[in-house]
Amino acid sequence: MKMNTELLDLALNKDQKAVDLMMDWVHGPLGHKGGHPVPGLSHLGMGGQLVSSNNDGTLGADFNACDKYTNGETAAKSIKHPTLCIVGKHDKMTPKKVGLELASNIEGSKTVVLEESGHMSILETASETKNILKNFFKENSRAS
Repeated sequence: MKMNTELLDLALNKDQKAVDLMMDWVHGPLGHKGGHPVPGLSHLGMGGQLVSSNNDGTLGADFNACDKYTNGETAAKSIKHPTLCIVGKHDKMTPKKVGLELASNIEGSKTVVLEESGHMSILETASETKNILKNFFKENSRAS
């Protein structure tokens, strides 16, 4: 998946602005307003601190690998198992359009769009995401 060239360059140069942009782009409205289940904690602040404290070039390497990867559509078409695709409406790292396009290549996949989430659905909409996952696993588990 092609990366934003400015973000990729910043990350490859270990620039703090890459972390700041990423934190902004991966969070939807709930992440920007707070939305953390623990009062006083911030998704943006905690995530930024975590990534910044480990900014040894890993973020740039990760983004570079994403930018160079070209086999996503083919790989998606090869999936022959029950698949759940969770897409955040406000995701700027993997925009909704891109997520839906990738999901459409997975035969029989189930796609859920989280209206209040960005890329970090497990943090921003934890209960909703957990329930979606639990129901999917329940619907697709094999009887023992």
